[in-house]
Amino acid sequence: MLKYRMVLGFRTMKRHSNKLILISVILTFSLLISAQYAAATTRKELLEEFCLSNQHSSGAFLDSPSGVSNDDNTLSEFTTYANLFILAQIDPDLEKLDDAGIVRSFLRDKYTQFSDVGAGDIQQVYYAYFAGLIIGVNYTEEMEQDASRELLALQNQTNSGFGSLETNIPSIIETYYAIMLLNEFETINETDTSAIGDFVFSCWDDTSSTFTSSPEGNPSLVDTYFAIATLFELDLLNSLNTSKKEAVIDYIGNFYFNETTYMNHFGGYGIKTGIIQSSLLYTYYATQTLTLLETELHPETLTWVLARQNPYDYGFCDSSSGSTDASSSAKLSFYATKIILSFDENAFEDARSALMSEELWQLETSPWIVAGIVIGCVFAFAGIIFGIWKFKNRI
Repeated sequence: MLKYRMVLGFRTMKRHSNKLILISVILTFSLLISAQYAAATTRKELLEEFCLSNQHSSGAFLDSPSGVSNDDNTLSEFTTYANLFILAQIDPDLEKLDDAGIVRSFLRDKYTQFSDVGAGDIQQVYYAYFAGLIIGVNYTEEMEQDASRELLALQNQTNSGFGSLETNIPSIIETYYAIMLLNEFETINETDTSAIGDFVFSCWDDTSSTFTSSPEGNPSLVDTYFAIATLFELDLLNSLNTSKKEAVIDYIGNFYFNETTYMNHFGGYGIKTGIIQSSLLYTYYATQTLTLLETELHPETLTWVLARQNPYDYGFCDSSSGSTDASSSAKLSFYATKIILSFDENAFEDARSALMSEELWQLETSPWIVAGIVIGCVFAFAGIIFGIWKFKNRI
């Protein structure tokens, strides 16, 4: 009888122990799963959250949530366009905007300031117009014709380049934005495109083997991109001979960080003399120019760009990933988005395999979540041990 009771007790203990183990495993698994959904969110969802936080009551978008509304560097047509462009990659219907109507009003007003009286510069009207197209502003044919008339009035009659009303000095950058708008308005045939091409070629600098902002100007990576992009839009890129194309590619290569010595910059483009600094701005203009010249991009560049997504405010910044001092920017996030799309045009699709569907831990909350997981697991396993001990000592 005693032997039977001992066997029965051990069987009972075994059954209860198995139940405790099963319950503990389920509890631990549930903790891990819930933590995954609570702490990890996709790259694009975090980026969307950052852009939505930039929306301002005026209808415009800030460069960052901490931006000042009366500063053109932190609230402008460009910052509004940058945020809307990114949001449209994630959600083409822009369903999460607080008030799309006030955004349309802001952009329409900025556009008509130029189309009606020529106020503002070409870049501003470019971003106001194309941001308006993203969010569905109804630009009438008359409005486009008015803007086209104002644009053509800014064309220099001597060298055919375009310049802003304030400076009246033609530049590669202003010329590019003018060409983009005139192409969109279908009024490019009202000017001599070959003469505009001659202006672009007049900005070639033999010493540096690249382009400058204007004849006799200083060469830069930014101006080189706008020169190449303008020739592309004018369908004149083939007029740039092979030796000059190769010279431009070599010039861009001077900005590339290919040394593993600079691991924080490896794969990016930037300043390599004096203060060593890779940047999304340089990397954007470098990769976009190389793409237009049909040159293969470095795969390390994509890795470098993805590492610029800030795990604290979820936008992109120039500091290394994980830096608590970094503050993201809509402009830099726009550059990052364009670079990512250059590598993978399907990066923002809804498929789980899409590049920007990769899940990231939200570092603002994850330490508490991780602590909860650890504590939960400790209690679960402690329950197993206690249960086994309790039943063993009841026999």
